[in-house]
This record gives sequence, structure tokens and C-alpha cells, in this order.
Amino acid sequence: MGQLVITFLGICGGVLFLTILLFLLLFIWRKPPFQNVCKPFIYFPKKGTFNYKIRERMRQKNYPKIYTTMADKYAVREYVKLKGTTVKLAKLLYVTDKPETIPFDQLPNEYVIKANHGSGWIMIISNGYDFVSKKKYTQNEIVQKCRKWLKKKYGKFIIFNERHYWQIHPKIIIEEFIQPNNEDAVVPIDYKIYVFHGIARFIEVHARRYLNYYQNNYTRDWEKLDLAIGEPISPEYDEKPANFDELIAIAEKLGEDIDFVRVDLFSVNNDIYFGELTLTPGSGTAKFVPEEYDTIFGQYW
Repeated sequence: MGQLVITFLGICGGVLFLTILLFLLLFIWRKPPFQNVCKPFIYFPKKGTFNYKIRERMRQKNYPKIYTTMADKYAVREYVKLKGTTVKLAKLLYVTDKPETIPFDQLPNEYVIKANHGSGWIMIISNGYDFVSKKKYTQNEIVQKCRKWLKKKYGKFIIFNERHYWQIHPKIIIEEFIQPNNEDAVVPIDYKIYVFHGIARFIEVHARRYLNYYQNNYTRDWEKLDLAIGEPISPEYDEKPANFDELIAIAEKLGEDIDFVRVDLFSVNNDIYFGELTLTPGSGTAKFVPEEYDTIFGQYW
């Protein structure tokens, strides 16, 4: 009997070892979904790179309070207003920390619902269908999903944390849905502008999200880069927005108070709408291809 127990424990130990080894190898090869599970714990970027500096920010315990304001998807609205730019804010339809009070009968057929204290907690609803998860939801299911969001604490890892989210009072925000310019798109083109020390350096163009999604990258002078950052790229050359100079000016104004922030904006019918401010894109694990751009981005910080 004792020998059987020892043999069983030995087999379990071997299986555990092989499982851990497999996760490590798959992470090194950057194969999802294993990378997403493991990367906050075992990925250590090279010193001086953009990812390294993001991780340095995540290590901070006494971070500037403006970080929390910028990360809070509700409080940042007031921050944006005070900056006095021409950027527009999506109309706020409802805000609450009690999802059961959401007045569904007073909402339009299309709206955006999200939590203010994290990233990725969003639904884009059109007649009950969510373009993000590609599922149809009842009103009760939306309420239950919101309750789950409110219970979560975003950005809490063993070593590296995103503490600037932790002081945010969790809320559910419902905003108007901004219609895209193109009929073949679900949401407007998203311009994610990397602002270092108040100067815009790079622009990510995210197009056809939730459909044939791609991301292209450009310099401040709208020169296309042979660069991918974790998403598929397109051979297409994106048309430079007619209000590009205004996009840059707004991004630099919103990002002037800290050494780095990514400013996400939408351009719709020559109007520029605010998306969000992102302090730790990719949690310091963004996959730059080629990798040299990780260093190039880091040099501007």
C-alpha cells in the first residue's frame, strides 16, 4: 500500500513538472492562451525597453494620484473637460454602482456599457447583442455581468501590479454609442497615440474591430512602420485623418502632465471623441515585432 502511494505521488509530481515546463515553453514561443495566463508572472523585459519602463511604473507603490484619475473611466471625463481642448465626450446616459437600477427602458437600442475601474470590461450593445463577446444578452444577464465586474479588483498580480486602479470606486458607466464613418465597421477607427513627455511620437490605428480587425502603426509624420504590437497588421495604407493635426494637439494636451500616457481618440465626421487614457498598455508584456521597437519606444520615455 505504501509503495502504491509513493508511486502515485511520483506520477503526480511528474505530471505537474511537465505541465509547468509546457507552460514555460509555450510562453517563450508566445502562443496564446498560455501566454495570457503566464505573462504577468514570468515575462521580464530587457532594461531600457518600453515594456521594462511599464513594469517600473507598475512597481511603484507611491504613484502620483493623477494616475488614478486618468485610469478612472468616470473621473477622467472631468479631467478631460478641464484641459479645455476641442475633444468631445460621448454622452453619459447612466452611472451607478447598483446595476439592478439600470433603466433599460429609457436607454436607446445601441449603447456602450463598461466598468470604470479596469480594462476590457465593456459591452457594445445593439438590441441586446454584444459585439464584444458576440452574444445576445437579456437585461438580467447584463446586470449579472456588471455585478461580476464590480466585485473584481483589476491589475492584481503576484509581483507586478497596476495599483492606480485600486483606489477607484467601482461604477458602471453607460454611454451613447458613437456611430462609425464607414458602414462596414462596428465602431469608429481608434487612434491610440503614444505621448512621451507631452510629445506625440507614435500612432496605432485600430480598424474594423470586431470584424476583420487589424492594427497599423505610424510615426508622428504619418509614415507607416513595419511594426506589429500584438495584433495583426494590414498591408493597406490608412488614409491620414483630415483633422490629424487636431488629433495630435489634443493628445499632447491630455498627456502633458506625466512622462508617458497612451491617449485613445476617435475621429468621426471631423469630430474627435475621447476614448481613454492608458498608463500601462499591455501590462509591460506587449509583443513588438520586430523587437527593436520595444527599445525605440523606450528611448523616448
